Order: sequence, then structure tokens, then C-alpha cells
Amino acid sequence: MNASNWALILPRIAIITTLVLFIVSTTSMPRIMMKDSVLINGKRLFTERNSLSINDITPIAYPISISTEEVPSIKGTNAIVVDIPSRSILYQKSANERRSPASTTKIITALAILSQTNIEEWVKVPSNLYEKISGSMMKLAPGDELSRKDLLWGMLINSGNDAAYTLAQTYPNGEQALLSSMNSIMQSLHLNDSNFTNPVGFDDPNHYTSAFDLAQVTLEALHNPLFQQIVATSHMNIVSPSHPSISYNLTNTNELLTDTPGVLGVKTGWTEEAQGVLVTLINRSGHPILVVVMNSPQREKDSLALLEWVYRTHTW
Repeated sequence: MNASNWALILPRIAIITTLVLFIVSTTSMPRIMMKDSVLINGKRLFTERNSLSINDITPIAYPISISTEEVPSIKGTNAIVVDIPSRSILYQKSANERRSPASTTKIITALAILSQTNIEEWVKVPSNLYEKISGSMMKLAPGDELSRKDLLWGMLINSGNDAAYTLAQTYPNGEQALLSSMNSIMQSLHLNDSNFTNPVGFDDPNHYTSAFDLAQVTLEALHNPLFQQIVATSHMNIVSPSHPSISYNLTNTNELLTDTPGVLGVKTGWTEEAQGVLVTLINRSGHPILVVVMNSPQREKDSLALLEWVYRTHTW
């Protein structure tokens, strides 16, 4: 075979070899399924590949372990760590076990509100609101009128139970319709270890999710640009559009958002039964990961240990 023939064949061999290595890499570790792409600070987090032709494929950088360092011991009984672009599960601990989600429930509440309602519409804060709820509050004034968008800020930043219940009470056809939408969302994503009986996250034997389900539905919520913006915000002041003399000062309950470089949200939770729950999105050097920790007495410490371990022991 002469040199000109080799010049034609060798590039083809290289292309075939690259494709084979790509296919092998995509099947070498567990993955969590996503539907399409998400942009965080202008960076695409994950990509739907099922509908792409070979000519359309843009290689994804897959995480590769470069260390024999063991995963740090955490006190949370349930956890999962996902590399978002490749959807690879880097770590899991009893990730399919059903647990009380506490206020991380509000991720699903927000997803239902964003997908099923007009968020610009004003709604009235119920006059008997504080007869029904307790816990963390946005401190809404009964009778005030705000947009659903304003209430989403209060629910996700301040973890306001009053905001969540106002959204539920003013949802088309009421609270039960909202809960039905929340559960339908989980079923549509084939997340079978979840069920919600209230929009806040109060403990109930029939109110539960798993670390795996919580990771999946959080990534679904991150498709929405407003959701991304809210959970990445540390402070916000909302002035009532109907009563300008009333304002609501919001501070994010997620300590890692201000203390840890690269953290972009997402949501905290705590109840007596659930203990500490934390969903964390972090992006360092263009490599975003999601960490979910449940049933932990030290949710921030556990989450920080896992995310630092990933970036210390993996390359892409």
C-alpha cells in the first residue's frame, strides 16, 4: 500500500477509534438521566444526546478518578453526587432509600408553580395564614397582594413556609391540585420513590423522596432560568406591588452559597424527622456537579466534604 493510500486511511482509523472510546466511556459508570440542556452563568450543564447524529456529537469531558483516596465518611445516611454534563454518578449512599425531604420539597413546589401558573399574576395572602403554619417565614402581611414570582423568591431564598402555603392556597383549584401536579411531575420523570402531601415539607409518613429522586427533579427544575437565578441569590428585597410601604428582606438559608467558591444554590431543609437536608449545585473550572445529602446532623460539612473530594480526586 503506497503512502497516498495510508494518508487517506489513517484519519478514518483515528475517527473510528475516537468514536469507539467515546461509546465505551459513556457506558463505564452509572448515569442519571436528563432531558435537555441547562445554562448556568452561560455554561451548558448537560446535553440531551439521544436525538443527535454522529456528525452532531460534541464530546463531553467525562470525570476520571486520578486518586486512590477514599470517599470521606459522612454522617448523613443518604447521599448522591452527580457530574452534570456526563450525568455520571460519582458517589451514592443509600440513594434510593425514602426519606423526609423537609424544605427541599419546595423545589418541586416551585417546579409545579413555574410550569402550571402565570407567575406574574398577583395573589392575595390569606388572612388566616398563620393559623395553619409555623417554621421559617418570609413574614408575609395577611391581605397583602404579591405576584407568584415574588412568592417564589420568598419560598426558595428565605424558605418561607408562608410563601409556600400562599402559593398553594391560590393555586388554580387549590392546594390539592398543586399536590397532584407535584406528584404528577415525579411520575412523569419515572421517580417512584417520592410522594408529597404538603407544599412545605412538614413531616408526614406519606411525604417522602430519595436522594436520587431529589437530584433528578432538581436538575429538571434547573431548566428554568428564573429558578436558577433565585436559588443562586444570597439576598433580595421585595417591595409589595400593592402596598409599597411593605417590603420583605430575604436572606438565603444556604450557608455554602456565600462561604464556598463556585456554589450556585440550591436548597436547604430541616425538620426533626428529616434532620439536615441539603441540595448543592457547584461549578468549578467549568465542571458542574450536584450534591444531595439527607438525614444529616451536619449537612453543610457533609456536602463540603463530598464536593471537595470530587474536585480533588477527579480530572475531566
